[in-house]
Amino acid sequence: MVMGKWEADGIWSNEWNGMMLEYIGMMTSTCIILEGDISDVDIEKDDDFENATVVDLNMTYDILPDIGLELENYDNDNDIIPKFKQEFLPPPDKEILPYKYFKKFIDDDIINNLVEQTNIYSFQLSGKSTNTNSSEIEKFLGIHLYTGIVELPSIRQYWAIETVIPQISQCMTRNGFLELRKYFHINDNNNIILRGQPNYDKLFKLRPFISALKMYMRKIQLEEKLSIDEMIVPFKGRCEFKQYISSTKLHKWGIKNFALCGSSEMLYDFEIYLGKCTNIKKTLMGISGDIVIRLLETVPPHKNHKIYTDNFFPSYNLAVALKDNGFIMSGTIRSNRLLGCHLVDDKILKKKGRGSLDYKVDSNNNIIICKWFDNKSVITISLFMGINPSSRTKRWSVSEKSFINVEIPAIIQNYNAGMGGVDLHDMLIKLFRIDIKWKRFYMRIFFHLLDSCVHQTER
Repeated sequence: MVMGKWEADGIWSNEWNGMMLEYIGMMTSTCIILEGDISDVDIEKDDDFENATVVDLNMTYDILPDIGLELENYDNDNDIIPKFKQEFLPPPDKEILPYKYFKKFIDDDIINNLVEQTNIYSFQLSGKSTNTNSSEIEKFLGIHLYTGIVELPSIRQYWAIETVIPQISQCMTRNGFLELRKYFHINDNNNIILRGQPNYDKLFKLRPFISALKMYMRKIQLEEKLSIDEMIVPFKGRCEFKQYISSTKLHKWGIKNFALCGSSEMLYDFEIYLGKCTNIKKTLMGISGDIVIRLLETVPPHKNHKIYTDNFFPSYNLAVALKDNGFIMSGTIRSNRLLGCHLVDDKILKKKGRGSLDYKVDSNNNIIICKWFDNKSVITISLFMGINPSSRTKRWSVSEKSFINVEIPAIIQNYNAGMGGVDLHDMLIKLFRIDIKWKRFYMRIFFHLLDSCVHQTER
Protein backbone atom coordinates (compact mmCIF):
# COMPACT_ATOMS: atom_id res chain seq x y z
CA MET A 1 0.00 0.00 0.00
CA VAL A 2 1.37 3.39 -0.95
CA MET A 3 0.84 6.35 1.34
CA GLY A 4 2.39 9.79 1.18
CA LYS A 5 2.08 13.41 0.13
CA TRP A 6 2.25 13.12 -3.62
CA GLU A 7 2.07 16.87 -4.20
CA ALA A 8 5.19 17.43 -2.14
CA ASP A 9 7.03 14.59 -3.88
CA GLY A 10 6.12 16.08 -7.25
CA ILE A 11 4.99 12.83 -8.86
CA TRP A 12 1.70 14.24 -10.14
CA SER A 13 2.12 15.88 -13.51
CA ASN A 14 0.20 16.62 -16.68
CA GLU A 15 2.51 14.49 -18.81
CA TRP A 16 1.33 11.08 -19.96
CA ASN A 17 4.95 9.78 -19.84
CA GLY A 18 4.15 6.80 -22.00
CA MET A 19 2.27 4.96 -19.29
CA MET A 20 0.65 2.77 -21.95
CA LEU A 21 4.03 1.17 -22.69
CA GLU A 22 3.98 -0.89 -19.52
CA TYR A 23 0.78 -2.64 -20.55
CA ILE A 24 1.22 -2.72 -24.31
CA GLY A 25 2.36 -6.31 -24.09
CA MET A 26 -0.88 -7.21 -22.30
CA MET A 27 -3.15 -5.87 -25.03
CA THR A 28 -4.71 -8.17 -27.59
CA SER A 29 -2.45 -8.59 -30.62
CA THR A 30 -1.97 -11.06 -33.42
CA CYS A 31 0.85 -12.19 -35.64
CA ILE A 32 0.98 -14.06 -38.93
CA ILE A 33 3.07 -17.22 -39.00
CA LEU A 34 4.37 -18.23 -42.41
CA GLU A 35 5.31 -21.74 -43.37
CA GLY A 36 8.92 -22.45 -44.35
CA ASP A 37 11.73 -19.94 -44.70
CA ILE A 38 10.61 -16.35 -44.15
CA SER A 39 13.87 -14.68 -45.13
CA ASP A 40 12.75 -13.97 -48.69
CA VAL A 41 9.12 -13.04 -48.01
CA ASP A 42 7.86 -9.99 -49.84
CA ILE A 43 5.25 -8.34 -47.60
CA GLU A 44 3.78 -6.51 -50.58
CA LYS A 45 2.70 -9.76 -52.26
CA ASP A 46 -0.44 -11.49 -51.08
CA ASP A 47 0.74 -14.89 -52.41
CA ASP A 48 3.10 -15.35 -49.48
CA PHE A 49 0.20 -15.13 -47.01
CA GLU A 50 -2.14 -17.68 -48.58
CA ASN A 51 -1.09 -20.45 -46.17
CA ALA A 52 -0.44 -18.18 -43.22
CA THR A 53 -1.86 -18.83 -39.75
CA VAL A 54 -3.11 -16.07 -37.47
CA VAL A 55 -2.02 -16.59 -33.85
CA ASP A 56 -3.15 -14.63 -30.82
CA LEU A 57 -0.03 -13.62 -28.91
CA ASN A 58 -2.02 -13.45 -25.66
CA MET A 59 -2.38 -17.24 -25.73
CA THR A 60 -0.06 -18.99 -23.30
CA TYR A 61 1.21 -22.54 -23.30
CA ASP A 62 -1.19 -23.47 -20.50
CA ILE A 63 -4.31 -22.76 -22.54
CA LEU A 64 -3.20 -23.71 -26.05
CA PRO A 65 -4.26 -27.39 -25.78
CA ASP A 66 -7.77 -26.23 -24.81
CA ILE A 67 -8.29 -24.65 -28.22
CA GLY A 68 -6.80 -27.48 -30.18
CA LEU A 69 -3.34 -26.02 -30.89
CA GLU A 70 -0.21 -28.05 -30.26
CA LEU A 71 3.00 -26.22 -29.39
CA GLU A 72 6.17 -27.46 -31.06
CA ASN A 73 9.79 -26.41 -30.55
CA TYR A 74 9.13 -23.25 -28.60
CA ASP A 75 12.28 -21.49 -27.42
CA ASN A 76 11.15 -18.98 -24.80
CA ASP A 77 14.65 -17.68 -24.07
CA ASN A 78 15.39 -16.65 -27.65
CA ASP A 79 11.86 -15.33 -28.35
CA ILE A 80 11.45 -17.54 -31.43
CA ILE A 81 7.91 -17.40 -32.78
CA PRO A 82 6.34 -20.78 -31.97
CA LYS A 83 5.11 -23.11 -34.68
CA PHE A 84 1.64 -24.50 -34.09
CA LYS A 85 0.01 -27.63 -35.35
CA GLN A 86 -3.63 -26.75 -35.88
CA GLU A 87 -6.25 -29.32 -34.86
CA PHE A 88 -9.87 -28.21 -34.97
CA LEU A 89 -12.20 -29.64 -32.36
CA PRO A 90 -15.30 -31.43 -33.68
CA PRO A 91 -18.61 -29.57 -33.39
CA PRO A 92 -21.01 -30.62 -30.62
CA ASP A 93 -23.37 -33.48 -31.48
CA LYS A 94 -26.46 -31.52 -30.52
CA GLU A 95 -27.46 -28.19 -29.06
CA ILE A 96 -27.60 -28.13 -25.25
CA LEU A 97 -30.98 -27.03 -23.94
CA PRO A 98 -31.25 -24.21 -21.35
CA TYR A 99 -32.36 -26.76 -18.76
CA LYS A 100 -29.03 -28.57 -19.14
CA TYR A 101 -27.19 -25.29 -18.54
CA PHE A 102 -29.39 -24.64 -15.52
CA LYS A 103 -28.42 -28.05 -14.10
CA LYS A 104 -24.78 -26.96 -14.28
CA PHE A 105 -25.62 -24.60 -11.38
CA ILE A 106 -28.53 -26.30 -9.62
CA ASP A 107 -27.31 -29.87 -9.97
CA ASP A 108 -28.51 -33.11 -8.37
CA ASP A 109 -26.27 -32.62 -5.32
CA ILE A 110 -27.98 -29.34 -4.45
CA ILE A 111 -31.45 -30.83 -5.05
CA ASN A 112 -30.66 -33.88 -2.90
CA ASN A 113 -29.40 -31.63 -0.10
CA LEU A 114 -32.67 -29.64 -0.23
CA VAL A 115 -34.64 -32.90 -0.06
CA GLU A 116 -32.66 -34.15 2.93
CA GLN A 117 -32.75 -30.90 4.90
CA THR A 118 -36.47 -30.34 4.20
CA ASN A 119 -37.30 -33.78 5.57
CA ILE A 120 -35.08 -33.22 8.60
CA TYR A 121 -36.57 -29.80 9.34
CA SER A 122 -40.15 -31.07 9.02
CA PHE A 123 -39.37 -33.82 11.53
CA GLN A 124 -37.79 -31.30 13.92
CA LEU A 125 -40.92 -29.09 13.81
CA SER A 126 -43.80 -31.56 13.62
CA GLY A 127 -42.36 -34.88 14.72
CA LYS A 128 -42.94 -36.48 11.30
CA SER A 129 -41.22 -36.17 7.96
CA THR A 130 -42.84 -34.78 4.82
CA ASN A 131 -41.08 -37.57 2.86
CA THR A 132 -40.46 -35.27 -0.07
CA ASN A 133 -38.25 -36.26 -2.97
CA SER A 134 -36.15 -34.63 -5.67
CA SER A 135 -39.06 -34.56 -8.14
CA GLU A 136 -41.26 -32.61 -5.70
CA ILE A 137 -38.46 -30.17 -4.87
CA GLU A 138 -37.86 -29.48 -8.56
CA LYS A 139 -41.58 -28.87 -9.07
CA PHE A 140 -41.58 -26.61 -6.02
CA LEU A 141 -38.74 -24.51 -7.44
CA GLY A 142 -40.33 -24.53 -10.89
CA ILE A 143 -43.62 -23.16 -9.52
CA HIS A 144 -41.74 -20.28 -7.92
CA LEU A 145 -40.01 -19.52 -11.21
CA TYR A 146 -43.35 -19.55 -13.04
CA THR A 147 -44.81 -17.06 -10.56
CA GLY A 148 -42.16 -14.60 -11.73
CA ILE A 149 -43.67 -14.83 -15.22
CA VAL A 150 -47.37 -14.87 -14.28
CA GLU A 151 -47.77 -12.63 -11.24
CA LEU A 152 -50.82 -12.72 -8.97
CA PRO A 153 -51.36 -10.85 -5.68
CA SER A 154 -51.64 -14.00 -3.56
CA ILE A 155 -50.18 -17.50 -3.68
CA ARG A 156 -53.56 -19.17 -3.24
CA GLN A 157 -54.91 -17.45 -6.34
CA TYR A 158 -52.84 -19.76 -8.54
CA TRP A 159 -55.19 -22.57 -7.44
CA ALA A 160 -58.41 -20.53 -7.05
CA ILE A 161 -61.24 -21.33 -9.49
CA GLU A 162 -61.47 -17.77 -10.84
CA THR A 163 -57.73 -17.26 -11.38
CA VAL A 164 -56.38 -20.81 -11.69
CA ILE A 165 -53.12 -21.30 -13.60
CA PRO A 166 -53.16 -24.86 -15.05
CA GLN A 167 -49.36 -25.02 -15.39
CA ILE A 168 -49.18 -24.68 -11.59
CA SER A 169 -52.38 -26.31 -10.33
CA GLN A 170 -51.80 -29.45 -12.39
CA CYS A 171 -48.19 -29.70 -11.26
CA MET A 172 -48.80 -29.76 -7.49
CA THR A 173 -51.74 -29.39 -5.13
CA ARG A 174 -52.12 -26.19 -3.17
CA ASN A 175 -51.81 -27.89 0.23
CA GLY A 176 -48.77 -29.85 -0.91
CA PHE A 177 -47.09 -26.65 -2.11
CA LEU A 178 -47.84 -24.79 1.12
CA GLU A 179 -46.54 -27.70 3.20
CA LEU A 180 -43.25 -27.74 1.28
CA ARG A 181 -43.07 -23.97 1.60
CA LYS A 182 -43.44 -24.27 5.37
CA TYR A 183 -40.70 -26.88 5.79
CA PHE A 184 -38.35 -25.92 2.96
CA HIS A 185 -34.82 -25.84 4.41
CA ILE A 186 -31.19 -25.78 3.27
CA ASN A 187 -28.99 -26.49 6.31
CA ASP A 188 -29.33 -28.56 9.47
CA ASN A 189 -30.16 -26.45 12.53
CA ASN A 190 -28.40 -28.97 14.79
CA ASN A 191 -25.06 -27.77 13.42
CA ILE A 192 -25.69 -24.07 13.92
CA ILE A 193 -23.02 -22.01 15.72
CA LEU A 194 -24.51 -19.59 18.23
CA ARG A 195 -23.87 -15.87 18.19
CA GLY A 196 -20.72 -14.82 20.03
CA GLN A 197 -18.90 -18.08 19.35
CA PRO A 198 -15.98 -18.44 16.89
CA ASN A 199 -16.97 -19.04 13.25
CA TYR A 200 -20.48 -17.68 13.81
CA ASP A 201 -22.13 -17.32 10.41
CA LYS A 202 -25.09 -15.03 9.74
CA LEU A 203 -25.75 -16.95 6.53
CA PHE A 204 -25.56 -20.41 8.11
CA LYS A 205 -29.04 -21.24 6.80
CA LEU A 206 -27.79 -20.69 3.24
CA ARG A 207 -24.14 -21.66 3.47
CA PRO A 208 -24.23 -25.04 1.60
CA PHE A 209 -26.15 -23.50 -1.29
CA ILE A 210 -23.98 -20.37 -1.51
CA SER A 211 -20.73 -22.36 -1.36
CA ALA A 212 -21.83 -24.75 -4.11
CA LEU A 213 -23.12 -21.94 -6.31
CA LYS A 214 -19.90 -19.95 -6.03
CA MET A 215 -17.90 -23.04 -6.94
CA TYR A 216 -19.95 -23.60 -10.11
CA MET A 217 -19.89 -19.92 -11.14
CA ARG A 218 -16.13 -19.74 -10.80
CA LYS A 219 -15.76 -22.48 -13.40
CA ILE A 220 -17.11 -20.19 -16.14
CA GLN A 221 -14.46 -18.75 -18.45
CA LEU A 222 -13.94 -15.08 -17.61
CA GLU A 223 -14.36 -12.22 -20.05
CA GLU A 224 -11.77 -9.54 -20.68
CA LYS A 225 -13.89 -6.73 -19.22
CA LEU A 226 -15.17 -7.30 -15.67
CA SER A 227 -17.23 -4.91 -13.59
CA ILE A 228 -17.82 -4.82 -9.84
CA ASP A 229 -20.97 -3.26 -8.44
CA GLU A 230 -23.77 -3.89 -5.97
CA MET A 231 -27.16 -5.50 -6.44
CA ILE A 232 -30.09 -5.19 -4.06
CA VAL A 233 -32.12 -8.17 -2.86
CA PRO A 234 -35.51 -6.56 -2.08
CA PHE A 235 -36.56 -7.24 1.52
CA LYS A 236 -38.38 -5.13 4.13
CA GLY A 237 -38.72 -7.71 6.92
CA ARG A 238 -36.51 -8.29 9.93
CA CYS A 239 -32.83 -8.59 9.08
CA GLU A 240 -29.92 -7.11 11.00
CA PHE A 241 -27.86 -6.41 7.87
CA LYS A 242 -30.73 -4.96 5.85
CA GLN A 243 -29.74 -1.70 4.13
CA TYR A 244 -31.55 1.48 3.18
CA ILE A 245 -30.41 2.61 -0.26
CA SER A 246 -30.82 6.09 -1.74
CA SER A 247 -33.76 6.93 -3.95
CA THR A 248 -31.71 6.24 -7.08
CA LYS A 249 -32.43 2.55 -6.55
CA LEU A 250 -35.77 0.99 -7.45
CA HIS A 251 -35.89 -0.88 -4.11
CA LYS A 252 -34.85 1.31 -1.19
CA TRP A 253 -34.86 -1.49 1.41
CA GLY A 254 -32.94 -4.67 0.86
CA ILE A 255 -29.82 -6.77 1.28
CA LYS A 256 -26.64 -5.74 -0.53
CA ASN A 257 -25.03 -8.28 -2.82
CA PHE A 258 -21.66 -7.26 -4.28
CA ALA A 259 -21.16 -8.96 -7.63
CA LEU A 260 -18.49 -9.54 -10.25
CA CYS A 261 -19.95 -9.60 -13.76
CA GLY A 262 -18.66 -9.44 -17.31
CA SER A 263 -19.67 -6.85 -19.86
CA SER A 264 -22.21 -9.42 -21.13
CA GLU A 265 -23.74 -9.35 -17.57
CA MET A 266 -22.66 -12.96 -16.85
CA LEU A 267 -22.25 -13.40 -13.07
CA TYR A 268 -18.90 -14.90 -12.01
CA ASP A 269 -18.78 -14.32 -8.26
CA PHE A 270 -20.63 -12.52 -5.49
CA GLU A 271 -20.35 -11.60 -1.81
CA ILE A 272 -23.35 -10.75 0.36
CA TYR A 273 -22.78 -7.77 2.65
CA LEU A 274 -23.17 -8.73 6.33
CA GLY A 275 -21.83 -5.60 7.99
CA LYS A 276 -18.77 -6.22 10.14
CA CYS A 277 -19.17 -9.98 9.64
CA THR A 278 -18.70 -9.81 5.86
CA ASN A 279 -16.38 -12.57 4.70
CA ILE A 280 -13.43 -10.43 3.57
CA LYS A 281 -9.85 -9.79 4.62
CA LYS A 282 -9.74 -6.38 6.26
CA THR A 283 -7.05 -3.93 5.14
CA LEU A 284 -6.43 -0.19 5.45
CA MET A 285 -8.43 0.43 2.25
CA GLY A 286 -11.79 0.04 4.01
CA ILE A 287 -14.78 -2.09 3.14
CA SER A 288 -15.02 -0.77 -0.43
CA GLY A 289 -11.45 -1.74 -1.34
CA ASP A 290 -11.62 -5.03 0.56
CA ILE A 291 -14.68 -6.09 -1.44
CA VAL A 292 -12.77 -5.57 -4.70
CA ILE A 293 -9.80 -7.59 -3.44
CA ARG A 294 -12.14 -10.37 -2.30
CA LEU A 295 -14.01 -10.62 -5.62
CA LEU A 296 -10.75 -10.71 -7.58
CA GLU A 297 -9.35 -13.66 -5.60
CA THR A 298 -10.52 -16.10 -8.27
CA VAL A 299 -9.50 -13.91 -11.24
CA PRO A 300 -6.06 -14.90 -12.59
CA PRO A 301 -3.59 -11.97 -12.58
CA HIS A 302 -1.53 -10.80 -15.56
CA LYS A 303 -4.20 -12.00 -18.03
CA ASN A 304 -5.29 -8.55 -19.28
CA HIS A 305 -8.57 -8.62 -17.34
CA LYS A 306 -9.81 -5.04 -17.12
CA ILE A 307 -11.64 -4.20 -13.89
CA TYR A 308 -14.32 -1.47 -13.88
CA THR A 309 -15.96 -0.04 -10.76
CA ASP A 310 -18.14 2.90 -9.77
CA ASN A 311 -17.08 5.59 -7.30
CA PHE A 312 -18.01 3.55 -4.19
CA PHE A 313 -14.97 1.28 -4.57
CA PRO A 314 -11.86 3.00 -6.04
CA SER A 315 -9.17 4.85 -4.17
CA TYR A 316 -5.60 5.67 -5.04
CA ASN A 317 -4.31 2.97 -2.69
CA LEU A 318 -6.61 0.38 -4.28
CA ALA A 319 -5.30 1.25 -7.76
CA VAL A 320 -1.71 0.77 -6.58
CA ALA A 321 -2.60 -2.52 -4.86
CA LEU A 322 -4.30 -3.87 -7.98
CA LYS A 323 -1.35 -2.85 -10.15
CA ASP A 324 1.06 -4.65 -7.82
CA ASN A 325 -1.14 -7.77 -7.95
CA GLY A 326 -1.27 -7.89 -11.74
CA PHE A 327 -4.64 -6.24 -12.47
CA ILE A 328 -5.55 -3.15 -14.46
CA MET A 329 -8.57 -1.08 -13.49
CA SER A 330 -10.61 1.93 -14.49
CA GLY A 331 -13.42 3.61 -12.61
CA THR A 332 -14.95 6.76 -11.26
CA ILE A 333 -13.54 8.00 -7.97
CA ARG A 334 -14.66 10.36 -5.24
CA SER A 335 -12.83 13.65 -4.76
CA ASN A 336 -11.83 12.84 -1.15
CA ARG A 337 -9.85 9.74 -2.25
CA LEU A 338 -7.35 11.40 -4.58
CA LEU A 339 -4.52 11.40 -2.01
CA GLY A 340 -2.97 14.77 -2.83
CA CYS A 341 -3.87 14.97 -6.49
CA HIS A 342 -5.29 18.49 -6.95
CA LEU A 343 -7.43 19.11 -10.02
CA VAL A 344 -9.01 22.28 -11.38
CA ASP A 345 -12.12 23.48 -9.54
CA ASP A 346 -15.54 22.69 -11.03
CA LYS A 347 -16.37 26.38 -11.43
CA ILE A 348 -13.40 26.90 -13.75
CA LEU A 349 -14.34 23.89 -15.87
CA LYS A 350 -17.93 25.09 -16.04
CA LYS A 351 -16.80 28.45 -17.44
CA LYS A 352 -14.79 26.67 -20.12
CA GLY A 353 -17.90 24.77 -21.16
CA ARG A 354 -19.03 21.18 -21.55
CA GLY A 355 -16.28 18.82 -22.60
CA SER A 356 -13.51 20.64 -20.72
CA LEU A 357 -11.18 18.56 -18.58
CA ASP A 358 -8.13 18.49 -16.35
CA TYR A 359 -5.89 15.53 -15.57
CA LYS A 360 -2.78 14.52 -13.64
CA VAL A 361 -0.48 11.51 -14.02
CA ASP A 362 1.41 9.68 -11.28
CA SER A 363 4.71 9.03 -13.07
CA ASN A 364 5.87 6.50 -10.45
CA ASN A 365 2.89 4.13 -10.73
CA ASN A 366 1.54 5.12 -14.18
CA ILE A 367 -1.87 6.12 -12.83
CA ILE A 368 -3.95 8.82 -14.48
CA ILE A 369 -6.73 10.79 -12.78
CA CYS A 370 -8.97 12.87 -15.02
CA LYS A 371 -11.80 15.30 -14.23
CA TRP A 372 -14.20 15.80 -17.13
CA PHE A 373 -17.08 18.26 -17.13
CA ASP A 374 -20.40 17.52 -18.83
CA ASN A 375 -23.56 18.65 -17.00
CA LYS A 376 -21.45 18.20 -13.89
CA SER A 377 -17.93 17.00 -13.27
CA VAL A 378 -16.92 13.34 -13.03
CA ILE A 379 -13.51 12.12 -11.85
CA THR A 380 -12.05 8.90 -13.25
CA ILE A 381 -8.93 6.91 -12.43
CA SER A 382 -7.28 4.42 -14.75
CA LEU A 383 -4.23 2.19 -14.99
CA PHE A 384 -4.35 1.61 -18.73
CA MET A 385 -6.33 4.33 -20.53
CA GLY A 386 -5.51 8.00 -21.11
CA ILE A 387 -7.44 10.97 -22.47
CA ASN A 388 -6.48 10.38 -26.12
CA PRO A 389 -7.82 9.66 -28.63
CA SER A 390 -10.79 11.83 -27.78
CA SER A 391 -13.99 11.93 -29.79
CA ARG A 392 -17.28 13.80 -29.88
CA THR A 393 -20.64 12.77 -28.54
CA LYS A 394 -24.04 14.40 -28.77
CA ARG A 395 -25.61 15.95 -25.69
CA TRP A 396 -28.85 17.87 -25.27
CA SER A 397 -28.42 21.56 -24.55
CA VAL A 398 -31.23 23.14 -22.56
CA SER A 399 -30.18 26.68 -23.44
CA GLU A 400 -29.91 26.04 -27.19
CA LYS A 401 -32.79 23.52 -27.20
CA SER A 402 -30.92 21.19 -29.54
CA PHE A 403 -28.21 18.56 -29.53
CA ILE A 404 -24.63 19.81 -29.43
CA ASN A 405 -21.28 18.09 -29.91
CA VAL A 406 -19.30 17.58 -26.70
CA GLU A 407 -15.72 16.35 -26.66
CA ILE A 408 -15.28 13.19 -24.60
CA PRO A 409 -11.87 11.74 -23.62
CA ALA A 410 -10.91 8.12 -24.25
CA ILE A 411 -10.87 7.28 -20.54
CA ILE A 412 -14.58 8.14 -20.25
CA GLN A 413 -15.48 6.25 -23.43
CA ASN A 414 -13.67 3.15 -22.23
CA TYR A 415 -15.33 3.31 -18.83
CA ASN A 416 -18.81 3.62 -20.35
CA ALA A 417 -18.14 0.63 -22.61
CA GLY A 418 -16.83 -1.63 -19.83
CA MET A 419 -19.03 -0.68 -16.87
CA GLY A 420 -22.64 -1.72 -16.40
CA GLY A 421 -22.55 -5.53 -16.44
CA VAL A 422 -23.88 -5.84 -12.88
CA ASP A 423 -26.65 -3.28 -13.45
CA LEU A 424 -27.69 -5.07 -16.63
CA HIS A 425 -27.75 -8.43 -14.82
CA ASP A 426 -29.86 -6.95 -12.02
CA MET A 427 -32.23 -5.27 -14.48
CA LEU A 428 -32.87 -8.50 -16.37
CA ILE A 429 -33.57 -10.35 -13.11
CA LYS A 430 -36.19 -7.73 -12.22
CA LEU A 431 -38.15 -8.54 -15.38
CA PHE A 432 -39.19 -11.97 -14.05
CA ARG A 433 -38.23 -11.86 -10.37
CA ILE A 434 -39.69 -14.43 -7.97
CA ASP A 435 -41.75 -11.99 -5.93
CA ILE A 436 -43.61 -14.27 -3.49
CA LYS A 437 -43.27 -12.78 0.00
CA TRP A 438 -41.16 -14.51 2.65
CA LYS A 439 -40.72 -13.57 6.29
CA ARG A 440 -37.36 -15.36 6.43
CA PHE A 441 -34.68 -13.14 4.90
CA TYR A 442 -32.50 -16.05 3.83
CA MET A 443 -35.26 -17.39 1.60
CA ARG A 444 -35.31 -14.05 -0.20
CA ILE A 445 -31.58 -14.42 -0.84
CA PHE A 446 -32.03 -18.03 -1.97
CA PHE A 447 -34.62 -17.18 -4.61
CA HIS A 448 -32.66 -14.14 -5.75
CA LEU A 449 -29.69 -16.43 -6.44
CA LEU A 450 -32.04 -18.90 -8.12
CA ASP A 451 -33.17 -16.09 -10.44
CA SER A 452 -29.51 -15.39 -11.22
CA CYS A 453 -28.95 -19.05 -12.15
CA VAL A 454 -31.94 -18.97 -14.51
CA HIS A 455 -30.63 -15.82 -16.11
CA GLN A 456 -27.18 -17.40 -16.54
CA THR A 457 -28.72 -20.09 -18.76
CA GLU A 458 -30.15 -17.46 -21.10
CA ARG A 459 -26.64 -16.34 -22.03
